[in-house]
Amino acid sequence: MRMPRRLVDEPTRIEVIDQRELEEKIAMLLNETSGLRVQTTSPGLGA
Repeated sequence: MRMPRRLVDEPTRIEVIDQRELEEKIAMLLNETSGLRVQTTSPGLGA
């Protein structure tokens, strides 16, 4: 029999990634978004 459970009592998976990986993931998501054009404006600053 299933018993109701509180969400706060359930284990949560947490993954830590470094800044470089985060930036790569964001860039990938933006590039896959239709109708959006990503343009590097300041390569020296990483923008």
